[in-house]
Amino acid sequence: QTPLLKEVEKRYNATSTLQANFTETFTDRGRARTPQRGVLYMKKPGRTRWEYTAPAGDLFVSDGKTAYDYDKRKNEADRIPIKETDDMRIPLSFLLGTLDFQKDFERFESKPDGANQIVTAHPRNKKLLFQSITMTIAPDYSIRKVTVLGQEGSTMDYVLEAEQRNVKLADSLFQFQAPPGAQGRRKNSQKEIGRSQGCTRRHNECSARCSASCRAEAVVLLAAPHQFPIASASL
Repeated sequence: QTPLLKEVEKRYNATSTLQANFTETFTDRGRARTPQRGVLYMKKPGRTRWEYTAPAGDLFVSDGKTAYDYDKRKNEADRIPIKETDDMRIPLSFLLGTLDFQKDFERFESKPDGANQIVTAHPRNKKLLFQSITMTIAPDYSIRKVTVLGQEGSTMDYVLEAEQRNVKLADSLFQFQAPPGAQGRRKNSQKEIGRSQGCTRRHNECSARCSASCRAEAVVLLAAPHQFPIASASL
């Protein structure tokens, strides 16, 4: 492990909350999907909120145990236990865990990119749904970009801008509030999807938001839907 990564660890291990603007782009078989944008909120331990401005109104919230993926256009929310998720947003949660690159990753590759440094980390756990995480690290040791390479070869790119650390974030940000009339579903794991007769439309399209276990698995480092009750209160 390089001194650079030690400084990155020091920065984020001293961070209790984080807020940043994000742009995410999903690429499958060389075809990049329309970028999606919004504001990312993170709070220890393991809580995240992805508030989308494009597409406006979409939302992904994790309280550390359960993730909720809300599609405003369909007014539907998927409820997924974090241990079962296959979502490519979860690897960013490692920023607010106890960051220990040496423990979670076995091999590193590094190259310069102007004033920045690009580091690719390969996880020790080979059962994860991603092969590697590539980070663009700025001179102040902030992570400006993360690329998650899935086992099937797809990639999810996250560009982070206007990062703010240790800002006051209410706990309520990480509690999902279902909009009136929203329909709820419980999704199962990516492996269960593969065993099912087929995938849902969102998985088939490989949309930038179809994927919710890569994120969870990186912290320690859809499938027949089941109805679950959803109300206007927190779930």
